Amino acid sequence: MFLLHMDVPGMDVDQVEEALEDIIYEGMDELAEELEWEVRTMAAKELGDTKQVYMDSLSVDVYDDSFQFELDHPLAVAVEGGSDPFNMIPGFLQGRKSRVLRLTGRFDKHKQPAGPRYRTVPYSKYKPPWRHPGIKARGFITKVTNDVEDVHAPRVFNDLIARMKV
Repeated sequence: MFLLHMDVPGMDVDQVEEALEDIIYEGMDELAEELEWEVRTMAAKELGDTKQVYMDSLSVDVYDDSFQFELDHPLAVAVEGGSDPFNMIPGFLQGRKSRVLRLTGRFDKHKQPAGPRYRTVPYSKYKPPWRHPGIKARGFITKVTNDVEDVHAPRVFNDLIARMKV
């Protein structure tokens, strides 16, 4: 919280209030830009294959007195918040090379099923090979927003006040 006492010759209270509102809106825009830059920098250092998806998905919307981070891709959301392990077989079975075959019991002389061949998804109850381990939560946005009050906001608003010409 800022406490500011000013005597500005030639300006009435309404003009001072309007000038301060402009400063606050400009400060919020600069703060949002700085926070977005911090998140992008952290993501660029830590992410590999998912970096571009995360970067393209990230945006910051500024409102009157607040801002909101948005990730518009499911993979980027999973990178930020993590995801549980999941079974990949349903995804494989929905692929373009997936077919449902009626079992006829017909085999050729090498004991292979007669007819066309398709990809199969073997099942093992001991070591499920088609189990994705999940995605580790990176929490870039959370890390940056935890430092807003202590680090980012004071720096942005102090710089803005220093540049002020009143």
